[in-house]
Formats: sequence, C-alpha cells, structure tokens
Amino acid sequence: MYSAPIPLLPLKNVVIFPRNVVTMLVGRARSIQAVEEALTRDRRIVVTTHKDSEIDDPRPDDLHRVGTLVEIISVERQQGSNIQVILEGLARVSILSFDNSRPFYWVEAEPVVEEVVSENEGAILAGVVHDLIQRYSETKNKLNPEVMEMILQTNDPSHLADLVTTQLITDAARRQEYLENPNLIDRLGFRSSSRPTSRCRSWSRRSRNGSGARSTRTSVNTICANSSRSFTTSCPARRQRDRVAPEAGRGKGLPEEAEQKVSARDHPARADAGRLGRGHDRSQLHRYRSLDAVA
Repeated sequence: MYSAPIPLLPLKNVVIFPRNVVTMLVGRARSIQAVEEALTRDRRIVVTTHKDSEIDDPRPDDLHRVGTLVEIISVERQQGSNIQVILEGLARVSILSFDNSRPFYWVEAEPVVEEVVSENEGAILAGVVHDLIQRYSETKNKLNPEVMEMILQTNDPSHLADLVTTQLITDAARRQEYLENPNLIDRLGFRSSSRPTSRCRSWSRRSRNGSGARSTRTSVNTICANSSRSFTTSCPARRQRDRVAPEAGRGKGLPEEAEQKVSARDHPARADAGRLGRGHDRSQLHRYRSLDAVA
C-alpha cells in the first residue's frame, strides 16, 4: 500500500491506462481542488471512473475500485472556472478506502500486481499481436501510420495490451474491464475469460502460490504451438467494429509548454519500466499534438 493517502479525481466516462498521456478538462469544484492539492505535493493523483456517468456528485459506491495512479504534467487555466490538465498514467491501483473529510476525496490505494511473463514469452506474445494488428490495419484501414509505428515499436506485452486497448476500444465500460484485468493473456485476447471485475485483489493471493504464473506459461505454450491461427477472432483487434478514436473528446491538443515538459522528462530507456520510454516520446508527442480535451 502507498504510504500516504492520495487525492482522488473521479472521471465521468474516461479510463486512463498506465503510460497513457491524456489531455482533459476539469470543471467540478471538488475535482479542481483535488488537482490543486496534488500540485502542492508530488503532483500525483488517483483517477477512477464513474459506474454511472450521469451522476454528477459520486459517492464511493458510485466509483470503480480499480483506477490509475497518474502524474500531472501540466495545468492550464481556461475561460470560466475550468482547468485543462495533462495526465500521464503510471500504474494500476486498487482503492482500499475513501476519506471525504475534505472537500474532495482522499483514498488509500495499493498497486495492482500484474501477471508477468518471461522475456522470451513476452517477445512471442508481442510478435503475434504485431502480426494481427498489421493485418487488421491492412483490412480495415483504421489506424494511421503514426499509431501503427507506435504499436510496432512497443515490445513490452503489458504496455502493448494497454496501447491496443486505447486505440481499438472506445466504450468506457469495456475499457474499465481491461483496466481491472491483471491477466496479460486475457488482456491480449488470447483466452476467453469471465468478466474481470474484482480479480485485481485476488491476483495477489494467486501469485503467491504460483497458480497465475502456471496459467500464463500454459497459455503462452499454446500460443507458440498454434501461432496466430486460432486467436485471430478473439484478439481485441478483430472484435473492433467501426470506430477507432483518439484517447479524448473535443478541445485543444497538447500545449507547447507541456510538450516541452514531456520531452525534458528523465524517462527510463525502456518503456516497460512503468513510464513512457525515450524511444516513444517523440512518436507519442506527435500524436498528442492533435489530441482533444475531455470534458
């Protein structure tokens, strides 16, 4: 568990994944106060999505218990009382408790333990996904070259699963399911599974006795034996119907000041270290210049 409570920013219909950089508008007074509090501390805040986007003032039971720890890259005041923020996802988190003694929520949270695979297994998974996504793009002509380059340069399977989800899944409820699922094989679409709600908490217990790792190894061995033939229809790319949308709604793109901050950040050399890697900064920035803000 993180050592100190963290301010919470509820989002109506946006799900942010680790390594996502998202531009969005914040308008609710309580949310603005949460952002301002985070800025006085370490610039980190937890975001989670409403179960019902029609609720304007959510209670704890109205919010999903799995969210994302994010870092605030930039804040820009807008006309009226709104602020535009640029957030970078850092890690999946499970929210343990809420404190509403302040005008906004504070939460106690712990990192979600994701299933890991070996370097060799990860390379196999990434290769199959790269092949499938290329076929999808050639057939549907839905992914622009910049996005394709970004996907094909990503070799960490966890990052790749989240990246493909953000590009192909637009429904917030389905995105939340992928965020809550700590099982890499499921997220990549190579094994049908039940709805992953509440599985993040149970994975820590499963990982201690090794059952999760054995399950992953079995699935990877199956993938090696069958290549991509048997998994084409279950991959998220094949289930996409008509739309491929950017991460956000309508508004401004990435401001120049924030772009400079992202470029100047001391990211680790590899993208799978938990943040955007150096090799991805430029391609990501080129894309985020045209991203819209989310109300």
